Amino acid sequence: MRVLISAYACNKGGDLSLHPGEDLVGWQIATKVARNHEVWVLTEEYNKVKHDVVPPNMHIIYIRIPFLFEILYKIDFLRRIYYYLWQIKAYFVGRKLDKKYNFDIVHHLTFGNDWMPSFVGAFLGKPFLWGPIGGGQKTPKPLKKEYTVIGNFKEFVRDFAQFIGRHFLISRRLTAKRAKKILVCNEETKRCFPQELQCKIDYFPVNGLSEEEFQLLSQNNKGEGEPFRILTAGRLHRYKAFGLVIKSFARFKERVGEVPCELVIVGDGEEKKNLTDLAKKLGVEDNVKFLGWLSRERLLEEYTKGDVFVYLSLREGGGAVVVEAMGAGIPVVTLKIGGPGLHVRPDCGFLVEPDEPHAVVEKTAEILEHLYRDGNLRASLGQKARERVKECYLWEKLANRIEGYYREILAK
Repeated sequence: MRVLISAYACNKGGDLSLHPGEDLVGWQIATKVARNHEVWVLTEEYNKVKHDVVPPNMHIIYIRIPFLFEILYKIDFLRRIYYYLWQIKAYFVGRKLDKKYNFDIVHHLTFGNDWMPSFVGAFLGKPFLWGPIGGGQKTPKPLKKEYTVIGNFKEFVRDFAQFIGRHFLISRRLTAKRAKKILVCNEETKRCFPQELQCKIDYFPVNGLSEEEFQLLSQNNKGEGEPFRILTAGRLHRYKAFGLVIKSFARFKERVGEVPCELVIVGDGEEKKNLTDLAKKLGVEDNVKFLGWLSRERLLEEYTKGDVFVYLSLREGGGAVVVEAMGAGIPVVTLKIGGPGLHVRPDCGFLVEPDEPHAVVEKTAEILEHLYRDGNLRASLGQKARERVKECYLWEKLANRIEGYYREILAK
């Protein structure tokens, strides 16, 4: 079949990546679908790659609005305005292509936001698949105490902009109405749609692993006699709540006494200084290691050295690092919300209720102590986590599911 994919973000990462998670899902799904179908991909010009890495059946059309990209991409919020305008231009490009090739199906792949429209989906008049999308996740009210006044204001602005998008953009309402199938990556996003649309919504992750990465993660690089190693990773941003992780680690140390242990944080960002100060304040600075950003290969290696992965992000749509840790066969401790709340099941990790901050810290520390004292439990949970990734999160299998949705839509 002939497929038109709108994938604003679409590259395999590295130096090209401006939106790492979105870039990867765009590239992996589009290239895998192109194995069996002829695919045209509308994408932003920053994704430009050498022709020899593009599958034969995949035609990439790079679109940019001159001058606006350079101006609007300097401020995070204005990027959404550029994306909105880019989609309008992409629609006209897509319409011209459709007159020439007569596409069987249109798929809006990235950005995966439920509160912004897809112009090719809403107005091209073709059978249309939307997703996977997120955006419905919000910081639970009790945990907003983790934010500063400025942080809470920024969250308010984000929530208000999403409210406007969902309820006042006619193009967004048409996108939802005309989609034959909507794929969402978390429960909160599903709840953003009215009851009459619930029948055409399925859950679908925005995170995955290649077969090669899955095999690399099977290696155990933890040496004998090394400290109990708690790992976490991601951009050091306010909503990622790495402060909660450090507090939980400090409380864990109080519970178990002077045992060899360390918290390893992979990533960097604007919260780095606040987090280092917090570690000092809690007296655990010698046990907390900040590794900064690592290459993909180094990051995967770090997973294979860990005993437990802790991720307490307050509003995570997907949670790629959770899937990666599960692929390495280490148990995950995360909040029972967003994408991570769907990735992790009771047989492969622990889900913490998004309660008051002190309750989250105490429960996480209790779980860490339990896992520290029970190596057999860690091994059992880790094995089940790895089995879950093999069954549900390899890009090959995710692309097969997408193709199944194409066939289902066309059959109707």
